[in-house]
Amino acid sequence: MSTQNPQGDSPILREGSSITDTTHRIPLEIIGEIFARFLPPVMDNAGRGDLTKLCLVSKRWNDAARQSPTLWDNLRITLGYVASYPFQSVIEWLSRAGVAPKTLTIFVLPHYTQCETAEQCRLTGSGLLHFLEEVPALKQLRITSPSGRCYRNLLQSIKIRDIWDSLGSLSFTITAEVPLDASNFLTLGMPQSLTAFELHLPGHLLTLLNRDYPTNLTSFQIPPKLLSSLTSFSIRCNWEASPIILTALQHCINVTTLTLNLEDGRVQCDDSDPFITSVSRNGLLLPKLRTLRLRQCKPSEATNLLGLLKAPIIHHVDVSFEPYEADFDRDQYGDCTFIKTYDEDPYFDCSRISDGEPVIYEVEESFGQAVGVFISRSGSSQSTLRSLRLHYASIKTPALSRLLEPLDSLAHLTLDEFDLDDDCFKDSRVASVLPNLKVLELLELPTEYSLEHVDAFTGGEKVRSVTLKATHRDPGLCCPLHLRRKPEELQEDLDPGYVFENATAITPYLEEPRLGPTSQFCSEIAKRLGCYVLAGYPERLSAEEDKPPLEALVGTESTSGLAVGSNSAVLYDPEGSWAGGYRKTNLYDTDKTWAKAGTGFATYHLPSPLRTVSLGICMDLNTMPGSPWTSLEDGPYELANHCLGNKSNVLILLNNWLQSSQPQAEGDDGRNDWNTLEYWAARLRPLWAKDALASSTSSPGVPDQETIVIACNRSGTENGENALALRNGTV
Repeated sequence: MSTQNPQGDSPILREGSSITDTTHRIPLEIIGEIFARFLPPVMDNAGRGDLTKLCLVSKRWNDAARQSPTLWDNLRITLGYVASYPFQSVIEWLSRAGVAPKTLTIFVLPHYTQCETAEQCRLTGSGLLHFLEEVPALKQLRITSPSGRCYRNLLQSIKIRDIWDSLGSLSFTITAEVPLDASNFLTLGMPQSLTAFELHLPGHLLTLLNRDYPTNLTSFQIPPKLLSSLTSFSIRCNWEASPIILTALQHCINVTTLTLNLEDGRVQCDDSDPFITSVSRNGLLLPKLRTLRLRQCKPSEATNLLGLLKAPIIHHVDVSFEPYEADFDRDQYGDCTFIKTYDEDPYFDCSRISDGEPVIYEVEESFGQAVGVFISRSGSSQSTLRSLRLHYASIKTPALSRLLEPLDSLAHLTLDEFDLDDDCFKDSRVASVLPNLKVLELLELPTEYSLEHVDAFTGGEKVRSVTLKATHRDPGLCCPLHLRRKPEELQEDLDPGYVFENATAITPYLEEPRLGPTSQFCSEIAKRLGCYVLAGYPERLSAEEDKPPLEALVGTESTSGLAVGSNSAVLYDPEGSWAGGYRKTNLYDTDKTWAKAGTGFATYHLPSPLRTVSLGICMDLNTMPGSPWTSLEDGPYELANHCLGNKSNVLILLNNWLQSSQPQAEGDDGRNDWNTLEYWAARLRPLWAKDALASSTSSPGVPDQETIVIACNRSGTENGENALALRNGTV
């Protein structure tokens, strides 16, 4: 008899078959959410294959997937060299999302037909037109195709417009060229209900190189009626000889979210143009704009653009200076000198096709001046700007001070992949600004960057509290924030260690509750993953708190003193907010050299499926001081009985169990360390022993209470001792 798996050797199926027996207790919506976390948000061919395999594991998994609309409502397909595409399967897939709004992304491979007619066109000749007449509840359509003619053919060929006119969001990306005969395609029949539109035009470099399709850059049209109906508009264009961006913006009277990707291009093209002259003198009003994003924008062009715009209710500005990298075939087109000579284009910047390292621009003081002009000329009596993000550049302290000086209303500042002066936050000109700042994010900092002086922003002597979030560029650093310590001196901040001889030894690792690096890390992870996150950390005692005397560690020369911290845990909710904390109650000898004991075990009542959750830290499993062990039956079992008394559904233990490596019996090599595991499991006997459960929790007609125990332990070595380790997949 053949034993071959009919579904093939799939790791998903192999793993799934071993755990389906344990998932019957998990609600279907939770299983579906787990699938959504595992699978890509936009289902391409590989993602669809993985989802299909998950559905084949069991009926329950299939039911969970079918009841999760987010697994089916966002699809990506590729139109290749086959004449038609099986769009009926696309309709069937999207229909599984029910009434949820649906998104379809279409990528058309490069092709050499000139798309003169709809029948010749790879986009419209694929069956897409029939699909657009039948697909249910399509709210967003994203298309990437080589030529403007593809979109001209599409818009001219749509006859039944009910579904088309109900589209709320549309994205057109042109990867190669916009022939002159297709330069007006946006005037041919855009959806009537469109409120969000993205337009990505081919790069200026491609326009120059594609000599078979010369484009009159000034002939391209975006209908004013279309622009005036939008609330969200994104355009990617570096056509420097065309005023397309500024002429479009004058009609964006209802746009609240605007994204401009310049690809290192220039916004202003001809100062002699009367329209450009008028905009330079009077500004360009965007009356409803709240969010402005600039992408691939040189600091000089961001300076020019901000000096032109007026946005009286602007709330968020996000500027990325990351350079544009052109993608073209050097062997085909030759060098830059030939290109520039052939096209005689005074605006073309040959540096875009450099083979060197990516350029990191420096932000000058003029950019800060432009930000000030942007704030002042917007016309509001009080600035509405609350959030500013700047990405991928360097800035000197004087320029940073000039930038931040006019931003009194700013509550959230993000500097992402920015090179800063080491002492910039110590400078009085910087430390004295931003009186209303609440959050400071310093992301992807150089590994060697010190945050020693950042307390000028995060509190210091000022009567304000600022949350600091910082990360390093070195992916080897697991913790997002390291303060006043060099990387080679660091241990993992989420577990700073097990043995400290005295309070002095652990003091550099102590953290403020809710504000320290562990809290910030847990907050970010919880919010990003949409789940609860629990982690241990060494908590610093407040100045006002009573500090009991300490005990010296046996066998050392340590001296006693007063407690400086607590062995604690912090819990964050799916919103990234603090949900609770806990201090270890039953201290071990190594804790007693620095820590203050907690006042009792903690239990939290969380939403389903977690429900009642109790917390413990390592030694909490043992008997409490003054409560000697009596017998296996009688214990005492303080933590286990606490769980029974609170009817805990989950007990989470944060541990630093040591590996004894002692064999349990003849033939046992000690690698699995059953002695350690059985010792700690015995400390939870009331939760699993039938006689204990029968005497403590059961009553006639009431089912036994189930408590899931989650034991978290680190691995590695400290002071020559092994933590409980994993070898070849076994404990």
